[in-house]
Amino acid sequence: MRYDHLPRASFPLVRFVAATAAAAAALIATGALGQSTISADRVLNLTDEQGRRPAVVTAVAVSADGRTIAAGGDDHVVRIWRDGKGEPAVRLRGHEDWVRGLQLDPMSNRLATVGADHQLCLWTLSEGGHELNLSNQLAEGPLSSVAFHPNGEQLVTVGFRDPLRVYSLASSSLDQTLNTPCEDTRAVAVSPDGRWMAAAGRNGRLRLWDLHTGAPGRDTPAATRRVHALAFSPDSSLVAAAGDGAFVRLFDAATGDLAAELPQAAKARSVIFLDAGRLAVGGADNVIRVWDLASNQVDRRLVGHTGAVTSLALDGAGRWLVSGSYDTTVRVWSLGPGGPRSASTAASGTTK
Repeated sequence: MRYDHLPRASFPLVRFVAATAAAAAALIATGALGQSTISADRVLNLTDEQGRRPAVVTAVAVSADGRTIAAGGDDHVVRIWRDGKGEPAVRLRGHEDWVRGLQLDPMSNRLATVGADHQLCLWTLSEGGHELNLSNQLAEGPLSSVAFHPNGEQLVTVGFRDPLRVYSLASSSLDQTLNTPCEDTRAVAVSPDGRWMAAAGRNGRLRLWDLHTGAPGRDTPAATRRVHALAFSPDSSLVAAAGDGAFVRLFDAATGDLAAELPQAAKARSVIFLDAGRLAVGGADNVIRVWDLASNQVDRRLVGHTGAVTSLALDGAGRWLVSGSYDTTVRVWSLGPGGPRSASTAASGTTK
């Protein structure tokens, strides 16, 4: 398969020669590159009030302080765990279909959730409980992703047959709508510095907006197949696009130029930067791979999920990686200087 039409890299972050990409992917898939295989520190199960029916996990989030974990599922319920206390979880009910995306505002105790019911819900979480502040069904189709702007004043949503919508949190009203790169937009992200916004979906095109200048969105061919997930680097200079294609690709946010190609051993469903030098990718083969961007290798394989890893989230201090999966579990991984630590370092009082 040729990728000659893609923009050339503007600087060397990670480079893979096309002729060796297939061989590298095979080595990664078999664990032949000297990777460490790591197990989760905690496992949280999504069950109903009777502890029976499990729910598929479609989205996860973790608060900046790491004390609160949220997960959405196919049973239309959002679950909240606090202080690593495990189960039973607090259950938030407001959606009428699959919860497809959610995010915790790093600047407050607000939680935004979107679902296949065309609905955006905005919740306030407190030690005493929770409150549904906004239930909005203006979307024209199912919603798939939501992101808070770092300024704490806006949030954005995307979905199927629906434009990108920008909401004001102060007034709980719609501020703006923007055209997306395709009809079925799966992912939206805002850079940590608040300058860049990205969206992508079924047609593999990545659209980047410069929020400082207000210029129209600029399109980049990120993949030849569907993009499922986007993530910005901590310094906002790079955006990673992951999906059904043969590569996870990293782009320069300012220019749209290709900065890196990471060959995939399986289709990707989620992606997140752990820090400036490490990228975690959740695969349809049930494995989370942590890429070391300096050595150009996968040096950690996080194993334990028995279904596709649909979502990844990181706390503000970079201490905990949280993953959700079709296997009906949420897993929590402890991060150290060299990557996730073994399960022997698990915190006390948590559930396995």
